[in-house]
Amino acid sequence: MSIEEAKEKYLPLFLADSYPEDDARAKLDTIFDDAEKVLAGCKNQLDFHGKIKNSTEPDPDKVTPTKPFSLLPGLIECAPFELDIRQLLLTTMSHDGDWERTKPAMRFFELWNVHMTKQERAEVIIRLIETDKTLAAYALALYFGKIAAFCADDPELIERIFRFIEKYAQFLPILSTVPISKIPRRLKWDLERWIPREKLIRTDNVIPVRHVNNYAGSCVWMSGAHYATLEGSEFDPDVLGDVTLLYVDNFLVGSMKMYRDPSIVGLRTIQDSQGRFPVLTSGVYVTTKEITIQAQQAFREQGKWTVLRLDRLPLFPMEFMSAEDGNSYMLEAYVDSYQSIRRRLEKKTTTTTNFGI
Repeated sequence: MSIEEAKEKYLPLFLADSYPEDDARAKLDTIFDDAEKVLAGCKNQLDFHGKIKNSTEPDPDKVTPTKPFSLLPGLIECAPFELDIRQLLLTTMSHDGDWERTKPAMRFFELWNVHMTKQERAEVIIRLIETDKTLAAYALALYFGKIAAFCADDPELIERIFRFIEKYAQFLPILSTVPISKIPRRLKWDLERWIPREKLIRTDNVIPVRHVNNYAGSCVWMSGAHYATLEGSEFDPDVLGDVTLLYVDNFLVGSMKMYRDPSIVGLRTIQDSQGRFPVLTSGVYVTTKEITIQAQQAFREQGKWTVLRLDRLPLFPMEFMSAEDGNSYMLEAYVDSYQSIRRRLEKKTTTTTNFGI
């Protein structure tokens, strides 16, 4: 089998994460190229194990414990020896450190899970929790649907993962990407507390995704910037109205702030036909680079309170506006505030496109 044929085997994993096909192929090209580089000089697996170190300084020939997960498809296909995936990952997880490896570990769950015993799989995930910490909480939430499916034989592990996610209030990614019917019954009540009490809009034209070709920060400034652009603020009242309002199916879905990073705050709760919630009021999201550019261009042309109507809107979940509180009861105040703002905005958009409130 040629390398190009081998890459085709892994393409569905990226398409399932909502990569455009061209981007998925480019990502696979990078993974395979990087895998060949890190395998250079390795005559056997022990040679490669010797390269895995907590710190790569000052030796550029070493690789961090992130690499075996992020490059797994390339390592499988490019290794000049028969790769023992089980031993590789157990060796990798023996290293300490604060690593961002949980997301590729979950993306490629299918590739390594079959090589592990139930206990070994639990050991790997628990070590990810211990080393990646908050980064692990988000990634495990984003892939919770896959975890629930693959770990159905280990309800105690699912419970532990869920409680870890709960500790960091990373519920938005679960609600965005997992049908509510697929959530284990014993966990559903804790999760449903984060769904705003309001009338649901149903559409499949707002699409929850696990990847976008874009970035927006979620630092401590993020909440303040959304407040300032939608409600005004003594901190910087000049940015009130610096938003592009996103409509889908004639419903006001969210507000993309044009001040600081262009993240989106949800202004209503939407459920799709699978039972997922691609938008929740007060949830914060990011969309594709293409739609972001379109929103920014509309804002330059129209000014404050710009309206952009879209046929479809892919949204990548980040966190609730109240995430830093870690308390679902605080969510009600945020939801009430944004519902009130949305109603005022909807009244204005029935008569004009460029307006103030």
